[in-house]
Formats: sequence, structure tokens, C-alpha cells
Amino acid sequence: MNEVLEPLLRIPGVRVAALSTPDGVPIAWLGELEHAEQSGSDALAGLVTGWVQGLAPSLGLVSWDLPQRLVLRCSRGTLVVERAPSAVLFVVVEPGTAVEDLRLPLGAALSRLVRVSRAPRSLLSTPAALPQRNPKGLSASLSDNGSDSSSGSLPA
Repeated sequence: MNEVLEPLLRIPGVRVAALSTPDGVPIAWLGELEHAEQSGSDALAGLVTGWVQGLAPSLGLVSWDLPQRLVLRCSRGTLVVERAPSAVLFVVVEPGTAVEDLRLPLGAALSRLVRVSRAPRSLLSTPAALPQRNPKGLSASLSDNGSDSSSGSLPA
């Protein structure tokens, strides 16, 4: 999943790029936060997905579905969340960074995520071919050795 997140870290002002499941389990994490420990990815992924799920009851009354893009501005930075059907992509940017400039890179990252998660059809295993059915029946297939199956004797 690093091929999805690495281009986001090259954008000036982006400190963290992370990917998690919709229920808060971190999938991938790149970048650093100030004073963050190794378990910071677990805590931040849980916090982000909990926040998104907490918005559902209040936003469900005024819209058809939850927004795909959410922005939370804070004094130490801005959290930008992009929702996908099977994942949540979020970045933490430094204060003063224009989050409007992240709209296209986050959309491209979600497209890469979908492309990476789909296995190419050429690499999918095809089921083994079933053996040919013998039209003469089971007894003919057991004694099919080139001789007449009606005779009771075995060839020498």
C-alpha cells in the first residue's frame, strides 16, 4: 500500500498519510506526527473512523449519504478524510496548508487503491478442466483399454 501513500507525502505540508478499514483498523501508515508513538497509527485510525461514524446520525438527516470528503481544521494542523467503500484514506497537514490543493491527489490515491486492490484477470487462477465424460457409461470407462467391453475376458 506504500505505492498509494508515498505520492501524498511528497506534497508540501503533508505530515501523515494513512489508510484504514471503515471500522478503524490501520492498513498502512507513512509519515510522522510530533510526539507520536508507534501505536499512534492505531489511535489515529480509530479516532478518525469513530469521528466519521459519529457524524452519520447528524448528517443522515440532511443528506442522502455521508460526504466522501471531510475536513477538520485544528490549531496544530488539518485532518482531511476521503472515504471509499472499503477503506478510509486520511492525511494530516500542517497549519496554513491549502487543503483544496489535496483534492486531486487524494482522488488519484483512491483510484490507485482501487487499482491495486483488484487482482488482474490474467493472474487469477482458472479452475482445472473437468475430465471428459465417457458417453458409454461408467463400466465402459473402467474397462476402456481398446478391447470390446462386452466380452468378459481381459486382453493379454
